[in-house]
Amino acid sequence: MKEEFRHFVFTRVNLGYKDRIGKIKKDLFNEESWLEYRFDIFYNTCLPAMMNQTNQKFAWFIYLDIETPQKFIDAVNNKIEGKSNMKVLLKAGSFGSVLQHAKDSIMEYGGENSDYLITTRIDSDDMVHFDYVNEIQKRFKNQNYTSINFNKGLVYDLRLKILGTAINKSNPFISVIEKFDSFESIKTVFHIEHSKFIFEKERIEIKSGERMWAMTIHDLNIDTNFYGNPKLFSFSEKINGFHFSFLNRAPLSTKFNYKRVFYKKQLKKVIPYVLKKLKLNG
Repeated sequence: MKEEFRHFVFTRVNLGYKDRIGKIKKDLFNEESWLEYRFDIFYNTCLPAMMNQTNQKFAWFIYLDIETPQKFIDAVNNKIEGKSNMKVLLKAGSFGSVLQHAKDSIMEYGGENSDYLITTRIDSDDMVHFDYVNEIQKRFKNQNYTSINFNKGLVYDLRLKILGTAINKSNPFISVIEKFDSFESIKTVFHIEHSKFIFEKERIEIKSGERMWAMTIHDLNIDTNFYGNPKLFSFSEKINGFHFSFLNRAPLSTKFNYKRVFYKKQLKKVIPYVLKKLKLNG
């Protein structure tokens, strides 16, 4: 008998890592230190967030590069021991090969035995609220196709210990619900870049409630910069549902500097909008 839906979560830890080493701070990292740094962040952020989800009705595919040294593979497998819904899968190809990997994994692990699919992406250096999976599944209403985006989140610099709140209407924690017809018709959450979901008509945008995700900034970031609104004083007591201790310990002068950069960016967004409004009303 078919299930109504199956929920698949995908995380790329180090796919195509040999091509990525040296793209940033190459003076700090060789292959071994790059892997140690990347996996250490994964163990402290994404992994415990997923292992402690209140709703475990999902399959989590942890993609490791096929050339990953055995000690890292064994370490991840040891950490998820006893979690039958979590799989370490070794894959060839680049970081961008994930669409095909996702479709193959869905079929290999029983996606065809459900009427609908839910697919979710979470980066290996980020975190989600303990109720994240449950909140996604609560939005399932037998939709033929829709995406789900939780707008409110956090940004945290692991190095400087700066915490900020953020709004992102098309973020890398997005999910897709779709009706399953055939392997060829599967889209998955990777069928377009996460930043482009905002342009789709069929989407669910959750604007209120708890902050459901936390993005981290660290020495291996290539595309992500700190874009949150920095909290000048302690804010951790207002954060619920995360295993992580968001220590907001950076010097006040550093926080003020980040705050200045934040408002400068906001101003750049507002000015064109105001000028456009004035032109239309003039």
